[in-house]
Amino acid sequence: MKIKKFRAVVISGLVTFLTVALLITIQRSSHTEVLGDPVTEEDENSITNVAVIKPEQEDWVQSITLPASIEPLYKATLYAKAAGYLESINVDIGDLVKEGDVLAELDIPEMVQGYEQLKARQKEAETSYRSAETDYELQKLTYERMKNIWDSEPGAISRQDVDVAEAKLNFAKEKTAHEKASIDNAKADLERIKALLEYGKIKAPFDGVITKRFVDPGALIQDAASATNVSPVVEIMHTDSVRVFTDIPELDIPLLDKGDKATLIIDSIPGREFVGEVTRYAESLDPSTRTMKTEIVIQNPEHVLLPGMYVNIKLDLEVHKNAITVPATSLLVEKEKKYVLVVENDKVDKREVVTGLDDGIRIEILEGLVGDENIIIGGNNGISDGEVVNISRKSKGE
Repeated sequence: MKIKKFRAVVISGLVTFLTVALLITIQRSSHTEVLGDPVTEEDENSITNVAVIKPEQEDWVQSITLPASIEPLYKATLYAKAAGYLESINVDIGDLVKEGDVLAELDIPEMVQGYEQLKARQKEAETSYRSAETDYELQKLTYERMKNIWDSEPGAISRQDVDVAEAKLNFAKEKTAHEKASIDNAKADLERIKALLEYGKIKAPFDGVITKRFVDPGALIQDAASATNVSPVVEIMHTDSVRVFTDIPELDIPLLDKGDKATLIIDSIPGREFVGEVTRYAESLDPSTRTMKTEIVIQNPEHVLLPGMYVNIKLDLEVHKNAITVPATSLLVEKEKKYVLVVENDKVDKREVVTGLDDGIRIEILEGLVGDENIIIGGNNGISDGEVVNISRKSKGE
């Protein structure tokens, strides 16, 4: 009996508790609805604030920056064309030289001796020639006299005397010609030896700077024209102008032209720019990199640009005069079409445009704008065509 009373009390308390909780919940819901901000008709018809900017008109330069290498305009490794001992070397690395300067000289005793012998032979040939020429003149005079006597007084001398005089004249003439040929041969041999002796002088082929020296005085120098494993004497580079080589990616090659402006950027020489232009390119691609080797010549009168420097080259590939440009954030792309949102008379005009160059920050507009429109920038995805908007901010200067 007691248990039944206890259960009745518990059930009655539970029902009371649930009833009170339900009343509290209803009261709180009612209170929240009263305190909350009511949605008004004014909010539903509110006008969107937008920021706009006018397009800019400027000369658009599309450029690329690529790593490059500096090389001299000319470079030559000089060898000897005759064998001998290095008698003297007049330059060392870093020395500036002019075309024709004697950089080193070889001692070639055999050639010097041969040269002196040829000079003596030439003198002997000249003496013999003068003697033969004198004899020829004498024989010529004798023959002419005897011929005249024979013609005027046939019986005064015999015909045989005339023939002998003529034979001596012909012999003297041949001897004179032979001695003249000997002189010519001696002169030719002498000139050849003189040329070989000149090969013993290593001369600068152009203005430049000595960048390497390979030998010292006393070293035996081999004839590079006839021997193998021959040591060079010096290396010379012309750096009054330098060649800058870079590799142009395949996608940019259609825009590349001879004469394109090129600016050299060197981290080790901050604040200075060296300007040149594209002079030539390979007209073929490296199949391993799909790039084309391109050369730019830059004047270097102060010799600041050194072969082997790490540099970057900025190439101006294309210039569009008075291009209309807008910020990249103002462009909308839907499928294959591009748009910008223009505000006219407080309404949005979704205008299709044709774009050109794009550097990721600004975009060139080829068609669709005239240049004085108010273009919505940033956060324009939620704005629809024809929507009434309020211009809250324009770009500076507008």
